Amino acid sequence: MYKLLYFILIISVFSCQSPVEKPKDSDIIKSGGHSDYNVEAVILKPRTFSKQIIANGKIESHSKADLRFKKQDRISRIFVKNGQFVKKGTVLASLDNYLIKNQIKKAEINLKNAGWKRKKLLVEYNLTDTSNSPSLDFINSTSGFYEAKNQLENLNLQFEETLLKAPFSGVISNLTTKQGNYTNTSEPFCTLISKNNPEAVFYILDTELLMVESGEKTEIIPFSMPDRKYNGILTEINPQVDENGLIRVKSTILNADNKLLEGMNVKVILNKTTKNSLVIPKSALVIRSGKEVVFTLKDSLAVWNYVKISGENSEYYAVSKGLNTGDTIIVSNNMNLSHDARVNAKFIKW
Repeated sequence: MYKLLYFILIISVFSCQSPVEKPKDSDIIKSGGHSDYNVEAVILKPRTFSKQIIANGKIESHSKADLRFKKQDRISRIFVKNGQFVKKGTVLASLDNYLIKNQIKKAEINLKNAGWKRKKLLVEYNLTDTSNSPSLDFINSTSGFYEAKNQLENLNLQFEETLLKAPFSGVISNLTTKQGNYTNTSEPFCTLISKNNPEAVFYILDTELLMVESGEKTEIIPFSMPDRKYNGILTEINPQVDENGLIRVKSTILNADNKLLEGMNVKVILNKTTKNSLVIPKSALVIRSGKEVVFTLKDSLAVWNYVKISGENSEYYAVSKGLNTGDTIIVSNNMNLSHDARVNAKFIKW
């Protein structure tokens, strides 16, 4: 009787302990004892891991402006076309301005005549242009010099309004109007796009915010040119989450060329580097019963291990649970591998 009670007590003590998570018998595919598997294996050791955030974005120009005339009139000349590069200050188009030009000539004559009267009065008062005397202001006013000068300045400003100039260097786009048409102040004459330092604008999840910071490097790959890769640097993180849980981010492209166009769709890759991570090749991971599994090698047997993935990039996974430094993992011919299967392992470098 006492022996029976002692046996029950021992069983209950062991049943209360929390065992380490192991593969369930219902999940594991048992080996048939064959050694038909030739596999490649590597030894795990801590290494630097680059976790990637991959997002879709668009190319935007650093400077972009819709250009309009300030007044409504007939367009007399257009000097540019779409796709043309222009320097800052270049005249793009002009309105009819013959009348203003004639008025400017008349104003220049009036200013010249007022100047002669001014000089005559300066001689009479024994003054010079640099004299510090109240009489100098009287002479400038009575000679008509002030009025003539102000009239010429106003006409020159009106003349400038008949010219549309480039506010910065860039490429002309969206130019659709024709010479002889009348301007519409509510619609732009054209759009000027700067080719300097274009930006890739993309969105990240709010849960990814802690992974990014200004100054980090990015890679930009246009969907239309997958063989081209551009380097970028993260320059702006909008401090607001939109209604979809997304945050707007900008990356300035460092090695841009003329192939990048405004509005082009691109893939943006942001690498976040962490040191001393357990990293496995993607080929080492298999899915069994809906769970992530990595096979380790022990005494020429394949051992089934559940793992937890904490990050990934295009080539590797970072593992936070299920493996340890020094473990030997199987990285090839593991899709149909079973637990406790005998394998012939070849160690490779990676």
